[in-house]
Amino acid sequence: EAEEERKRLLFEAMVSEMRAKFQSNPESRFDYIKELGQKENYETTYVIELNSASVRTSGSLSAYPSKKFPEHDLHKQDSRCFYVGITWHTMEDRFSNAEKKNHMWNSNGNPRAGVVRKHRLINDEPPFFESLESLRKLTDEYGHKNNQRDGRVKKYQFEHYVAYALYMCGFRTWGPKISELEKQGINNMDWLGTYPFI
Repeated sequence: EAEEERKRLLFEAMVSEMRAKFQSNPESRFDYIKELGQKENYETTYVIELNSASVRTSGSLSAYPSKKFPEHDLHKQDSRCFYVGITWHTMEDRFSNAEKKNHMWNSNGNPRAGVVRKHRLINDEPPFFESLESLRKLTDEYGHKNNQRDGRVKKYQFEHYVAYALYMCGFRTWGPKISELEKQGINNMDWLGTYPFI
């Protein structure tokens, strides 16, 4: 029993230390995100930059900030804007090639009406060399890439955590949707800010 108590106190001290570190240096969360994604074998969680002026005047609601997560001191008029998504496919295929499941074309082969297609910062034409280069770079910096398929875990909470980490740095995100969590039976956001999503 004493050993259990010792472990509990050590764990609480570790979490408290991490929380303090993330508070003073929000960008340090992204190293932790990579470790957590790898440890738990989560699916790829990718990041695409959006055109701030375009998406903010579009009427499309951001995921973070939101009513539950209001703007804070680091949010500025010109804060960068991102789309965060999770995928079983490679992120490159999810961007433009995966059948019925990509950002560029709908199932009829017509241009998709989604936020990425309409408001991406890099607006290049197929084969989207610049977009894909930016997608890889941003995902490497802020997200988690996992192209191996064995036993991968789709975790919508992890996708939200990546968006939350961007939000805590003063950025804005469109995606992910709260409705995806609700489909998993997660009906509140109280878990965000508690271990392991701190």
